[in-house]
Amino acid sequence: MGVMVPPDRRALRVSAVDGSHQLDAIADPRVVGPIDYALSLGDAGARVTTLGAGPIAGSVVPGSNRLVVCGRSPLWGTFYPSTIGGAGLPWSALGLDFVSIDGRASVPSVLTIIRRRGVLEVAVTPLPDVEQVFAGHAGEVGLYALMRRVVDDHAGDLEVGRVLATGPAATRTRAGAIGSAPLAHGRPTNVDTWAGRGGLGSRLVGAHNLVAVFYGADRAPVSPVDRALIDQVFTDRFSRPMKLVDLESTAKYRFDPKFRSGGTFGANYHTLREKVLAFNYRSVLMDDETRLGIHDRLIQGHYLRQFDEEIIGKGNHFNCGEPCGAVCKKVDGKHKKDYEPYAALGPLVGVFDQRAAEQLTHHADACGFDAIQIGGEVAWVMECLKEGWLGEQETGIAERPQWEPEQFAAVEDSAHNARIARSVIDWLLSDPRAATLRRGLRAGSRAAGGAAAQAAVYAARGDGDGCMVPNQYWVPGMFAPMPILGRYYLDYSYEWKPPRELGRSCVARMVRELMLDNYGMCRFHRGWAEELLPELVNRARGIDVDPDAHHLRLARELHADADARPWQTKRVVELIHGYLVKVRTDGPPEPELDRWVDRFGADPAKAALAYWHELRAGIADALGTREAAGELLSTADEVR
Repeated sequence: MGVMVPPDRRALRVSAVDGSHQLDAIADPRVVGPIDYALSLGDAGARVTTLGAGPIAGSVVPGSNRLVVCGRSPLWGTFYPSTIGGAGLPWSALGLDFVSIDGRASVPSVLTIIRRRGVLEVAVTPLPDVEQVFAGHAGEVGLYALMRRVVDDHAGDLEVGRVLATGPAATRTRAGAIGSAPLAHGRPTNVDTWAGRGGLGSRLVGAHNLVAVFYGADRAPVSPVDRALIDQVFTDRFSRPMKLVDLESTAKYRFDPKFRSGGTFGANYHTLREKVLAFNYRSVLMDDETRLGIHDRLIQGHYLRQFDEEIIGKGNHFNCGEPCGAVCKKVDGKHKKDYEPYAALGPLVGVFDQRAAEQLTHHADACGFDAIQIGGEVAWVMECLKEGWLGEQETGIAERPQWEPEQFAAVEDSAHNARIARSVIDWLLSDPRAATLRRGLRAGSRAAGGAAAQAAVYAARGDGDGCMVPNQYWVPGMFAPMPILGRYYLDYSYEWKPPRELGRSCVARMVRELMLDNYGMCRFHRGWAEELLPELVNRARGIDVDPDAHHLRLARELHADADARPWQTKRVVELIHGYLVKVRTDGPPEPELDRWVDRFGADPAKAALAYWHELRAGIADALGTREAAGELLSTADEVR
């Protein structure tokens, strides 16, 4: 049975139990974007999972077509938004703003939302043989097999469509991601995009028993914003047309002539140099000469050179499914190469060769893992294997990784380490002995105890297992006690700031990043979007929203459930201490920086706790909250 689509803003409420649904007009004036809508439902994502696009999705504005998924993260333990590039463009053809999903199907199922001749068709279709699909379909396995199966079953003759799929990681762990890809010629392309961070694939399966969502329409979307209005707004602000402004602001993601490279992989590896994180973060314990040797010989001389020759040199650039001049997706065959996955499943696990990294990353993606989270977990297990803290008795893995940079052979040792890392992933997914680690790195490392526990790198939230492997940048902002970690809702610049000031700047960054996500905008366009997007939205939607005040209110709402905990392992303290020493060596004299370096040198655990509390005080300053200055945890929970 269909529902006629009304002309005003609307949300579809769907029960995963039986597919029953209701279409509601949105009357709340505070709901501008999908994060607003998710929080307006009142349970902070505890029961309901939401999907939605931004207020100008379907327009010609480049980057404005991200799909936003919101729900309570099974990893972090609180409300969490994650976004999928390009997926908001076919979404806009539905004639919907948002969808909320409640209830749980009795068997693994697929939710379909299709618009035909102006009518929405909604169904929850059982897929009880999903494990057989994961084993293989149409020449693919895992998440990619499921994506192909769902397209084969439901795309039909639709003009536009998109599938959101999960993999075995979502059915067995808390780190399952949601993968998607634009469709071409009736099948998914190789330009996969991800709602990776936060484990929202595990959320979709665990809360609703939905292994995939398919949506599409028999007609392509019509832009909700007049092109003349868009051009006028850009010309008034920048005295240049939209296309030129956007091309200038996204240059590094396309091609940076300074490095003759591009994309997140090329831009980051050309600039990070000795600040690259490697060998389960043991690189932070090395001196600059050793770290530069890793960069010069293994990265610049091999890993990055391969990327530049094979992708940049051949012009293998694509977008995520919307018309966008950034063409940030750097693809070689079936391998899409972004910095974070190819860092967490690259140098962090001792892999510095593209062939080895391709096999490992594609395997993790096919399993449906958040690449950063699984990279941190695998890197920790590999160090445990190297040091003998875990062995064949616990894991079934007899081999030991090559973990010494001076003797490292880029091709042979990368292949060796990638083979072990893949074995770790398979052990984690299927071996009963890995059950605790399937709850996350905090649970797994604590169960191991001793030196093994102290080598784990994560941020912690709450009394239970809440944890997040940080994004791959050697900066303290990645470990700030923010309400949401794992996203860029913080200040991740390398430059030194006193911790209280850093806490305040993390909030300023969070407010802007919330605005980009809430408006469905890709952050790669932030160079112009942070300044101009609010005006575009206000004029296009006929509203008058103060973007900073609006999203500061959201930040405060999210902070009320923050419950971040002080750093819990020696390796995290070493990472912060190492950063402080490094930035003092690199920069001009800073008396406060010197004092912090001295404090860490005298008593690392005590200094780390004081630094963390200063960060937390700066966050409270910026949010205007009044939090107790006392310590949150008992001595047993602090760094030992």
